[in-house]
Amino acid sequence: MKKIIPTTLLIGLLLTGCSENRVNTEENKVKKYVPIESHVKLGKEFEVTVNDIRTSEVEEKFKLKVDNFKIQSNISSNENTNKEKDFIELDISVENIGDTDLTSFNVSPSSFSFFNENGVEIDSFPLIGDDNEKDTFKPSTIRPNGKNKGKIYITIPKGERVSEMIFYDNIASKDRADTFIFKINN
Repeated sequence: MKKIIPTTLLIGLLLTGCSENRVNTEENKVKKYVPIESHVKLGKEFEVTVNDIRTSEVEEKFKLKVDNFKIQSNISSNENTNKEKDFIELDISVENIGDTDLTSFNVSPSSFSFFNENGVEIDSFPLIGDDNEKDTFKPSTIRPNGKNKGKIYITIPKGERVSEMIFYDNIASKDRADTFIFKINN
């Protein structure tokens, strides 16, 4: 009896170790997605493929065109905002070229980041409240072959000069997103 209990425990430990090894081996087989960095030009349409960051499977595919980058002043209905902020205006055009619906927030003001000539990220924020009515590009679900276009506005601190704009295909995890870099000439 004394030998049965230690032997049973030893067999249990060995079986547990084997099952953990098998799980780890299966997890290692999942291919991790490696983000891609692309340089694109304002006014030129480019393709975006959104991949599952765990499996690298294609989730969504669309064409995106970003054009008419402008920095505007004094467009808010709030005078304090006009004193503190400038406004980036962008024309956006999205066409779903995939086989599934394109989710509603794949392209939104939060999909973009802006950097100055020193490579420092500029604080930016989408318009909110009454001023949001100026946005004519409304994030929405787009069926296959569907299109959505309009203008978006994003606030930045007054007087900032943008030299680079980046579009991220996954705003939930920008560190694992494909990036599309635009050089901006001010």
